[in-house]
Amino acid sequence: MRIRERTRELEQMNVRLTQELERRKQLEAERSELMRNLQQAQKMEAIGTLAGGIAHDFNNILSAVMGFTELSLLDAPKGSKLEAHLKQVLAAGLRA
Repeated sequence: MRIRERTRELEQMNVRLTQELERRKQLEAERSELMRNLQQAQKMEAIGTLAGGIAHDFNNILSAVMGFTELSLLDAPKGSKLEAHLKQVLAAGLRA
């Protein structure tokens, strides 16, 4: 009788341990998924920061090009090829 009772207790403990192991496996899988998502978000944030920096630098360079083009247009003879070319440069800068 004691053996049967102890066997039943051990079987119940075994069921609980198995359930706990499954729960821990599930939690670990969820944790792994969260870590992958976090890493992906951090990569996207880094790419966004990099792209923003590049765009800012490009805009600074483009501003200088456009500014000097506008100054050159003031000195270019009206109706000349030079004026037409500088207007094309300025138009391209505005599009950029």
